[in-house]
Amino acid sequence: MVTNERIINCEIEYTKCFSTVYEDDNILRFRDDVIKDMYHHNYTYFKSPYKELKMRSLMEEEIAVRRSEKSNFCDIKVNSKLNPAILGYIKYPSKVTTFGFYTFKMSRFNTLPEVNDIEIKQATSIENLEDILFCDLKADEARLGRDFCIRRCYRRGQVYILETGVNAYVAYINGEIIGCCDLFIHDGVGKIEDFSIIEAYQRKGYGTTLLKAMIGKALEAACHTVYLVTDEDETACEMYLKLGFDKIGEMKQIHFTIK
Repeated sequence: MVTNERIINCEIEYTKCFSTVYEDDNILRFRDDVIKDMYHHNYTYFKSPYKELKMRSLMEEEIAVRRSEKSNFCDIKVNSKLNPAILGYIKYPSKVTTFGFYTFKMSRFNTLPEVNDIEIKQATSIENLEDILFCDLKADEARLGRDFCIRRCYRRGQVYILETGVNAYVAYINGEIIGCCDLFIHDGVGKIEDFSIIEAYQRKGYGTTLLKAMIGKALEAACHTVYLVTDEDETACEMYLKLGFDKIGEMKQIHFTIK
């Protein structure tokens, strides 16, 4: 299931907000010199559905580049079918993750329920990052570690307060932080990213309200498409389908451990 070109272009432009890019006929190579261990800012995208021998060769070339950079990982994303047998010919261990792309059916916008007592504010200063960090630590500290969450938050914060198109929002109930979400808009396409509701506030309608607010902001910006990306192994996929999202494509991420 191949994802359409306009959404892929939005993904690429989103990554460019955080990373420099090298491009040739075959690949786009992204690097973030501020946070070098963040997989989603440091990866290579294969531009075409290459035949297996070509794909294997390109993978080995990218691993060699990452080794020369003294990195302990090499991440590659492909918007095409992937034969897992290719990976067996590469000496480094690998893990494949499937990410699903889900677009919202705009006709469903007015049917989305919302909670009235939620307040949603855009993060416009460094001070606002403390609230985003609070959400990040609640969601990811146990899995990713406190140090990484702090570095990731402040790296992204450098972009949030610039006029780059990546905006971060924090949701509150009676002054209490309950969740956060990013919205990136490019060429009529809105990308919802880093959507998170603190566990104690889940299943109360707050998540749907925050998503509806993001979709509303995209509509105000004349977006014709709003989408999000999620790990297909996570249970959130079913929730998005119930809310009015349709799965329209997939992308494979291959993570090579090269240390």
